[in-house]
Amino acid sequence: MKDDVDLKIETAAAAVAVVAVLLLAGTIVYGNERLIDTETDNYLLTEALNTTQDRLAAEEERNNQLAEALTAEQERLRRLGEQVGEITGAIGTLEKLAELEPELLQKYSKVYFLNEHYSPERLKNISAELLYFEDRPEEVDARV
Repeated sequence: MKDDVDLKIETAAAAVAVVAVLLLAGTIVYGNERLIDTETDNYLLTEALNTTQDRLAAEEERNNQLAEALTAEQERLRRLGEQVGEITGAIGTLEKLAELEPELLQKYSKVYFLNEHYSPERLKNISAELLYFEDRPEEVDARV
């Protein structure tokens, strides 16, 4: 009977040992699969991070290019505004000149001699032999 009890104890101990080994093996296999899954997830996340960082760098470069283009365009518009201001000033001056009385303009203009009302102080008749149309007398400035 003692042999039967020992045998049962040994059998029970062996069964517990087998269950413990199976449980330990199952835990190791499960842990290994979880480790592989974690490594796979880590790899995928690293790839996604690298892709995102590459896209970010490309977008930052594009952003810098657009910022430079914006600055250049703003500078061009500033210069254009200055030109418009200068032209506006010139137009204002021209409008004032256009409003001057013709007599004042005629009297004080630096280009008065180009005006149709200009006549030299002294005129001298051109001799008939020098004229193309001899029947039409013409005059020239006496200083010539």
